[in-house]
Amino acid sequence: RIKEITIKTTDLPESFDGYRIVHISDIHARSFNGREKHLQRAMDKINELKPDMVAFTGDLITMTPDELESHTHALGSLKARDGIFSVLGNHDYSMYSGMGEEGRGKALESLIACQRDMGWNLLMNENRVIRRGRDSITVVGVENTSPSRHFPSKGDLPQAASGTEGMFRILLSH
Repeated sequence: RIKEITIKTTDLPESFDGYRIVHISDIHARSFNGREKHLQRAMDKINELKPDMVAFTGDLITMTPDELESHTHALGSLKARDGIFSVLGNHDYSMYSGMGEEGRGKALESLIACQRDMGWNLLMNENRVIRRGRDSITVVGVENTSPSRHFPSKGDLPQAASGTEGMFRILLSH
C-alpha cells in the first residue's frame, strides 16, 4: 500500500523542493520465505516511484540474518538518487534467536555487512549530508531505542546529530 504525504516547510533548502522520500519499515525478511516474488514486486513499486531517498527504519529480520539469504537480490535492487538509508530496529539485534550475547554480536556483524553489501547506508548513531549545489540536508540515524528492558536501547541522538546544528535534518529511528 502506498500513501503519499506532502510536507510543507519553509526550512527546507530551495534545491530540495519536491524531494521524494520513500519510507519503509519492518520487512521481517522471513515473512517473505516462499514469497520472494512478492518482495521483489514491492521493491519494483518503490523503484517506480523514482525516490530521491529511501528511508528504512528497522526490523529487516525477525530472528537471525540468515533470513536474508533468499532476499538480498530483491532488497539490493532498491534504487534512489541519493541512496538507501537505514537504521536498526529491535529485531535486528537477534534478541529472539536464543543465541547468547556472543552469537548475537556475530549475527549483528553479519546483518551490518549484508546491508552494506546491498549498497544500503546503515546509520548507527551517525549522519550523512546530501548536497544539491550549495544547499544541503542531513539524514540523522539512531540505533534502536526502547523503554523495555527486553530490547536493546543503543540510540544516541546527540551523537547521531553531532555537527548538524543549523542544518535541515531528517531523523531515522525505529
